[in-house]
Parts: sequence; structure tokens; C-alpha cells
Amino acid sequence: MNADDSLNSTQWLALILLFLVLMLVPLAVAAAAWSKQAYARAVLGLQASVAAENASEAASAAATSMDSALPAPVLPLAISVTPAEAWQHSADMASDAAAPARRLRRRVLAVQFGAGLLYWWALLLTALLAMLMWWQLSGASEAASQEVSNGAFNLVLWPLLVLPPLLAWAFQAGLPERRVWAGAGLFTLALAAGLALSSADWLLGLLAAGFAGLLAAMLAAFLRPAVRGAGPPLLLAFTVGLLVFSLLCVVAIALEDEADAALSVLDWVWGLSALAVMFAASAFAAWRMLLRLARRYMQKRFSDLQLALGSYWALLTALVASMVLTLSFEAKTGQSMEWLALLLLLMWWAWRGLQRMALWWARRGAPAATGALLFLRVFKPTARSEAFTDRFLARWRFAGPVWMIAGPDLAGAYMEPDEFFAFLGRRLRERFIASPAELPARVQALDDQRDPDSRFRVSELFCSNSNWRDAAVALIDRAAVVLLDLRELTSQRAGTLFELEQVLRRMPLHKVVIVVDAAADPVPLQAAIQDAWQRVGGSATVMAGEPRLTLLSLSKGSDAEMAGLFGAAAAAAAASPVPTAQG
Repeated sequence: MNADDSLNSTQWLALILLFLVLMLVPLAVAAAAWSKQAYARAVLGLQASVAAENASEAASAAATSMDSALPAPVLPLAISVTPAEAWQHSADMASDAAAPARRLRRRVLAVQFGAGLLYWWALLLTALLAMLMWWQLSGASEAASQEVSNGAFNLVLWPLLVLPPLLAWAFQAGLPERRVWAGAGLFTLALAAGLALSSADWLLGLLAAGFAGLLAAMLAAFLRPAVRGAGPPLLLAFTVGLLVFSLLCVVAIALEDEADAALSVLDWVWGLSALAVMFAASAFAAWRMLLRLARRYMQKRFSDLQLALGSYWALLTALVASMVLTLSFEAKTGQSMEWLALLLLLMWWAWRGLQRMALWWARRGAPAATGALLFLRVFKPTARSEAFTDRFLARWRFAGPVWMIAGPDLAGAYMEPDEFFAFLGRRLRERFIASPAELPARVQALDDQRDPDSRFRVSELFCSNSNWRDAAVALIDRAAVVLLDLRELTSQRAGTLFELEQVLRRMPLHKVVIVVDAAADPVPLQAAIQDAWQRVGGSATVMAGEPRLTLLSLSKGSDAEMAGLFGAAAAAAAASPVPTAQG
């Protein structure tokens, strides 16, 4: 750019857009984090208030849940402990019940990775085309243009060619987050070092590393379970609000009186009033966008992960478009950069349609649901619960729906868009089960259909201390498999002990998957299970012969352990031998 070149209106708009795009990410993530904390507090507060309203029912339920006398002794359980990663090798199965869901998962992840890779390449090529056009139209020498072209195709840039879609695949596949960040760090270092050594310019390498780090941070922010329920909807709402506000500003500037007279008090009043109206209109447009997203989510037009990925790629499209528009010089480039920006928008809409078609193809022949998995657990610190749950459900959600009872450890971790909107609209109270009479209808209404990306949804029942036991019993009676996480179980965990007793009493043992800590002493836990077994008088439905229960032990949560746990849960859900009553 020459010294006498000045920024035109298009470039100023592009710079503002670029600034807003970069600012929207931390703003949306901060708002999502705040929303999660506020949502969790609201859930816990409503649990307490509903319990207070039904205190007498709670006392009655507690009294009826305790047996007046121990039942007659039954055969003790034969308990064995198997490492989760060894389950698939030790299980005696005619077929792998998890294989259809695994194949479907591989197809969907491959389609999403391939679609993201091709679209990212299209964005990069469009940006490169804009740079080459700018060099040629601005009268740069052929040698300079060739230098730009050679630099763009420098082999040291290969990490940048695959980083965004590869990170998206890694987070969706349920890889350990530490491994994902370590891989992203290595990619970033390779990019920075390669550029610095090839160009002898360390500043260029640091800038490239910063850009790659920004891409990684943006994607992590959108795909982490604690953020993706609220972050992407808020980002889209903020974007719509800002666009409306910008449009109103353009209209206001066009209608502005160009007189240089001093502003009176009345002028200030009118100006501030107009500004308030513009803010109100922008907020209304953002709110309408939130409502539209909620409605489309309830209609199963997309899943939570599709919403997160769509927001991410839309943000990258806006980022590249704003960079292209900054190269728009009216005297040199004409309207070419504006046309390229329009091409990016058309590419975005076309790519969305093609991706939907590809996901439809990947979903063809999808296996029937194995049945609902009821996930019961000892409440743990939030970070550990989120990490384990998200990694396991990254696999299971291709096999069947997930049911949970909302608790303090995961409150907000699986805040889906509809729950987030219920919280914003102060309608969260409506989701709580006020009495046991509501349970059958609520359980019957739990979602059991696949989303367009073939995943099932995670459904939570919101209960209070007065009725969560009834909800647990209702879900146990209807679930295809129960996954009971007993890590960190102690005698003070009365709620988990109640759930253990009801699972042993009501669920066939071959449909129960119990997770234990490989590093913990197994004797106290096995004693607690035996005690619960005797206390409930054994299961009402056990296989003929000696009652047997296998515990799966987890250590570090490796991929092999997650795969083994997934296989065990799928086999338990698919198993359908005829149970016989215990004599």
C-alpha cells in the first residue's frame, strides 16, 4: 500500500468486522461460563425449593424406602473384577454388540473430518487468491507475486492445512483433552519453527503460531461440554445483534444532518434516545435468534455438536471474509474483493447443504438403538465428572440415548440448548418433577430418536430430594442397561447406596455395568455390594445358577479402557436371555 493510500469505507468495515469476530469468541465463552455457573446454581436452588414444598412427601418416601426387616438370606454374589481394557478380550460373546455403533461412529466422524478439511482448504485457497489478485492489481512485480505464491505453498505450512479439522475430529472422538492440547502444541511449534527457519524471520513464525493457537482455542471453547450448550447460541445471537446494530448505525449516519451547528440539549436527548432504541432493537433481534435456535433444536434440526461446529466454521468464514475485504482498494482492486467475500458466503451456504447430504449418506443403514443407558454415579468434583462422562458418551451416543438424574457434579455440564433457553426464559422450574404422578409422562417423553448427525441426546430428569428416589426407580425399570460409577463410594453416600440397592433388586445382573477404581482397595466396595445384595434379598430377575456380577476397573481412562467400557455397556444392553426368578 502506498503512503497516500487511505482506508476506504469497505476496509474500515472489514477491520471492524475482524475486531468483532476476534472479540466475540472470548465474549461468548465468558458468557457461556457465567451461564453455566448460574444455571447450576439455579438447578440446585430449585432442587432445594421443590424439596421444601414436598417435605411431607419426602419423609413418607424415606420411610417407605427402608425395609422394616431384612429379607431371608440369599446366595452370595460371585463378584469378579476385570480391567476395562481387557473386557473385549475376555468376554464370551457370539458377536460384538458395539460393532454397528462403532462403524456408524467412524463413518460420521470421517464425514465431518473430510467436510471440514475440504472447506478449510477452500477458505485458505480463497484467501490466497485474494492475496495474488491484490498483488497483481496493485502493480506488484511478477517476482514479488511469485514470492507470495511460493511462500503460501511452503511445506512448513502443512500443520495449518490440517489443524482446524483435525482438532474438531479429536474433540468429537473423545480423546483425552491433555493429549489434544499436546498435539495442538506440537503442531503450533512445528509451524512456528518451520516458518522461522525457512524465512529467517522469527516474528513471522510467532505470528503464525499465534494464529494457530487462536484456531485451537476457538475450537476447544466451542466443543468442550461445559461451553457448547450456551456458547454457540450466544455467539450467533451476539452476531445477529451486532449486525442489526451496525445496519441501524449506517441508516442513522445516512440520515444525519450535516450542519455544523452546536448540539443543543434536545439534540443530545434525541441522540441518546435513538441509541437506546438501536440497542433495544439489536437485543430483540438477538433474543429472537436464540428463540429460533431453541425451536429448531427441539425440532431436531441439528444436534448440540452440529450447532457448535457450525458456529465455529461460520466464525472462520467471517474471519477470512474480513481479511479479504481489508485488501479492497477501490482504485486498484475495484469490486473484486467484495465479490470474493460474497463467494465465501455462497461457499458457506453450499457447504452446509453438502455436509447435510453427506451426513444423510453416513446415516444410511444406521443400527437400531440398543436402548437407553441410565448413568448413575457417585457425585465427584465437576472437572472429573465432565471429563469421564464426555469421553464415554462420545462413543455411546451413537448406540443409544442417555438418561441421567441432574446432580450438583454435572449440573450445567450437559446443558443442552433447550435447557439453556429454559433457564434464560425463567422456565427452568417447569422442568422439575413436582410429584411422582408426573414421572410416567416425563419418562415416556424422553428423547429416543437420532439427531441428523446420528447421535442420540443426553436427557436429564430434574428432581428434588423429595422425589429423586422415585425417579431413579422409574428409570431403572425402563432402562436397557445401567452404568453405575462407584468410584469414590463411601458409607456416607446414602443416595448412591440407595441406587445400588435398587439396581440389584430390579435390574437383571447381566444388564448392570459397574465401574470401580483400579487403584482403590476392592475389599470394602465388594463388601458393600454383598451387603446391599443381602439387604434387598437378591434380584427379582437373575439367570439360573449362581448370581454373578462383574466389575470393570478404570485407571487412567485410556482409549482402550473407554472402548472396553463401551463394549461392555453395548453387550449388556443387547443381551436378552430369559431371566429366571431366584429361588
